[in-house]
Amino acid sequence: MTYKRICPICGRDFETTSTSRKYCCKVCAKKGEQITQTLYRQKRKDEFKSYNKVRIDEIINDSRERFVNSSQLAACSILAKAHGMSYGHFMAMKEGRL
Repeated sequence: MTYKRICPICGRDFETTSTSRKYCCKVCAKKGEQITQTLYRQKRKDEFKSYNKVRIDEIINDSRERFVNSSQLAACSILAKAHGMSYGHFMAMKEGRL
């Protein structure tokens, strides 16, 4: 079975047998990946800026519980980096070991 698609980069019509193919050629696929990476980096940069505004003392004193899921771990890592600490140092402060 073939599927008719329109390439989001160049706008060209193309046919494919794959349901997951988005781009008409390797050149467009590479450009699409670059755009995706640029958007991802910008999103992470914005997240970093927003975490930097949070006071670290409020986070440390807010709760002594460990983080449970990966999004909380990522937030903790970004927050620690924003305040010039390593993840381990931040967690030691949070758990009251320092």
